[in-house]
Amino acid sequence: MGKGTGELAAICRKLNVPCIGLAGIASNPRVARTVFSQVHALVSLTTVEEACARPAFWLERLATNVAASWP
Repeated sequence: MGKGTGELAAICRKLNVPCIGLAGIASNPRVARTVFSQVHALVSLTTVEEACARPAFWLERLATNVAASWP
């Protein structure tokens, strides 16, 4: 969670705006959920190796899945 990402998430939380975190691997999802409304990882769809080899493909898939489940 980079500096910019963390700041954006903090602003969203302050304004009560949902902020979804998409990552390759959510190494500490419990902590991430204190910053983001939801946290999703590429490795929930594929292997680490495949996520590293084709990140744009898997990020698009993950974002599509998350958007489809959004209330």
